[in-house]
Amino acid sequence: LKLIKGEPTSRRKFLDIFISQIDKKYMTSLTKYKKILKERNEYLKKEVNIDMILLKTYTNALVDEAKVIIEKRNYYINKLDNYFNGKINVISGDKECGKIVYKPNVNVENLFGEFQAKKQLDLITKTTNCGPHKDDFQILINDEDSSKFASQGQQRTLALALKLSQVEVIKENSDNVVVLLDDVFGELDQERQ
Repeated sequence: LKLIKGEPTSRRKFLDIFISQIDKKYMTSLTKYKKILKERNEYLKKEVNIDMILLKTYTNALVDEAKVIIEKRNYYINKLDNYFNGKINVISGDKECGKIVYKPNVNVENLFGEFQAKKQLDLITKTTNCGPHKDDFQILINDEDSSKFASQGQQRTLALALKLSQVEVIKENSDNVVVLLDDVFGELDQERQ
């Protein structure tokens, strides 16, 4: 349920684990991105006199990996969304519709420019203020933001539909899918169960 009402961190973690299970290139880029981000942030925190050439080198390396991450996240969120509404329709008896919308923190077409635009803020705050580590995705129910408008039953419906959509995408890449669900029906009315 944290995917619906929780912080963006929970949704990013869900995406990272999900995509990494089926896309090796994503996992490689994500691992490199996290390593470079950590090094860049440590450099911003430790240094009094920042070497702008070294900072630009870190930024270029981040941009290379960020591009892959953003493109893959967009691709897989669209794949999830292809199944998502159908799963909600089945669970709700065609009473509700849903959509998943990717909310990247930066524009993939101008990654370096966006990192450059935040450079002064990065120097002041001593951390990297933009990039895929700040991404999110929004789950809509009946064209409304589910984090604000979904009831407990609707939240369960959305979470279940998201997990079932995830299974469908994984099945496109593998014949071996095991799904473990715990306490799925707790907040669902009898018809949805």
